[in-house]
This record gives sequence, C-alpha cells and structure tokens, in this order.
Amino acid sequence: MPSVAVKTADFSDYSALLTSILGTSITEKDFYTIGERIFNLERHMNCREGINRQSDTLPVRILKETREDNWPSIELDQMLNHYYKLRGWTQIGKPEGKTLKRLNILPN
Repeated sequence: MPSVAVKTADFSDYSALLTSILGTSITEKDFYTIGERIFNLERHMNCREGINRQSDTLPVRILKETREDNWPSIELDQMLNHYYKLRGWTQIGKPEGKTLKRLNILPN
C-alpha cells in the first residue's frame, strides 16, 4: 500500500476479527502479508494465462492527450518499471521466484 494509506488506515479491527475467526493470532503485519500474498498469487496465475506488461495499460486518451493545463501525457513505461520493481516482479510484470518464495507461494 502507498505509505500515506498505511499511515491513515487502521487495520487493528480487521486483525482482531481474523484472530477471533481463525483462533490464531493475526497481527497487522500478518494482515498486510496476507494481502500481498493474495495480490501476487492472483498475478502469478494471470501471468500463467498470458497476462503480461502489454496487458497493463490505460486508455489511449489518457496516454496520448495533453491535459488542459499543459501537463504532459503519462509515461506509463516508466511508471510500470517502478511499480514492478516495488512489487518484486520482472520487467514483463511477472512475480519473481524470490518474491513468490518469500510469500510462501512457491516452495523454497
């Protein structure tokens, strides 16, 4: 999650709820890890089915048109490079093996 969202979100209630449902202690850190595992597993399965960098795009209008205030169009390639690096994915948008192993999605 973006740092501002992490600072403003309070997941302690959700952690407590999961703890009571599962009968095992779930910390806020565990809660974030669960979300990261879900997101990466979903991406891993989508990549297996053919989803890749070319699929991660925006409408042409957003990519090509100059805004009224003369801001340049979006540099999607640069944004994707940064995003994939933060996520621990390859340059084509596939979760790296070390990311999947860290999240216990693939066996060590």
